[in-house]
Amino acid sequence: MAIITLSWQLGCLGDLVADEAANQLGYKVFGKPEIDALIAQHDVQLSKGTGDDKFVQAAGEEIQPEAFERLRRNHTTYVHLLTSSIYHIASQDQAVIKGHGAQIVLAHQAHVLRIRLTGSFDFRVSKAREQQHLSQSAAEELVRKDDRERMGLIRYLFQDDSSNQNWYDMRIDVEKFAVNGIAETIVSAARALEAHSPTTEDDRSGLGALALANLVKAVLHKEMPFLSNAEVIASTGGIVTIYGNVALLKEKDRVERRIRSLPKVSDVVNNIKVLSLLT
Repeated sequence: MAIITLSWQLGCLGDLVADEAANQLGYKVFGKPEIDALIAQHDVQLSKGTGDDKFVQAAGEEIQPEAFERLRRNHTTYVHLLTSSIYHIASQDQAVIKGHGAQIVLAHQAHVLRIRLTGSFDFRVSKAREQQHLSQSAAEELVRKDDRERMGLIRYLFQDDSSNQNWYDMRIDVEKFAVNGIAETIVSAARALEAHSPTTEDDRSGLGALALANLVKAVLHKEMPFLSNAEVIASTGGIVTIYGNVALLKEKDRVERRIRSLPKVSDVVNNIKVLSLLT
């Protein structure tokens, strides 16, 4: 079955469309609560200060070098955990993933349908007024602010633009269709994709391996910064191969023990080189 990623601008009825498409297909919807829960399941505690407001601030021009370095360290750990969670969801199949840059993470997966919902500024303002009971000026400011924050978040996380057309297979103007019609269009496309590029067991296993590799990278970056640039490869059987350099033999052993403690790791091929003769 296909995986659907769905992103949208404020006022484009994304939650309603996601729920309706998932209902028609019998898929599960994954949004912020579900993805946050997956991240929390990993035995990696993110440092204080990795909220969305910090990500957006970091995308601006006024951030100080010291603050940027602190956020960058947290940012990398978070991105690996987020990426791991998205790969994990995709490996389970039959999912609608809302936002979170999933269209970028899963860009090279043939069985993933990437959808972008758009609408004119005036239309989105009218929806914001209607849904949140705002004045015209307040609704306009809310839409502008939300646009800036969403773009800033994706730019900071993935160094790209959420409006980049290359990340989407379909763009749908929500002004021209009712929610049911939009959902039916997505469902039809998902079924056509499923017929053309059906998900295989190798696809699922490969996504699971990518999820595991990114979890390992998150652990290394958070707990063992001396090896944060290591190359990590995970196989479909849970075998993790790691390449890198450390100063001491005890560091090499520590890394291997930590990786072996992670769920779904069946074995570790430790190709880390020790640069010192000391232990």
